[in-house]
Amino acid sequence: MFTAIGVLYILISNYNRPIVWVRFIIGTFLLSVVAAFLLSDLLEYFSVTELIAAFSDEGHGVAGRYSSSSTLVPMINFIKEHPFRPIGITNSNEFFLGDSGLIIFWLRGSLVLLLFFYGGFCYFLRKNLISVADFILLFSTYMLFELGFINLGYFRTIYSLPFIICYLNYLNTKRILSHA
Repeated sequence: MFTAIGVLYILISNYNRPIVWVRFIIGTFLLSVVAAFLLSDLLEYFSVTELIAAFSDEGHGVAGRYSSSSTLVPMINFIKEHPFRPIGITNSNEFFLGDSGLIIFWLRGSLVLLLFFYGGFCYFLRKNLISVADFILLFSTYMLFELGFINLGYFRTIYSLPFIICYLNYLNTKRILSHA
């Protein structure tokens, strides 16, 4: 899914350059031929119904994370019963605080912390990125990751974010200067 978002971003940002489109079409064709050749033996072992069952299983992915048998159920029930009563920084054996960033921030600081945290993150990205397309791509990517994992709560993510912003701004500045 993120590969598709990245490819769409590249194509949209280079819509007026036909050489990029030609390279993309040729590259996609060659990649699909190579993938078909390499995966032809693997398709004998896997059926389409087994693959669909693996992705729609309640024990995996988004369906498993938000199902009625997941580890998020006690937290979701607590939020339903007490939407404006956070647990703060306490730890409880009842809650597993590691699955969904959105639910964890709501649980720790109620709806107020959730809105302020992600609103502040949105404001930070918008004010520091030159391109609106980069802002949309980066914010939506981080928010998609937050559905399944609390990535903005980890120092590695926080420390890498300024480098990502500087790099995207450098690429945009370089592109603007090359067209001038």
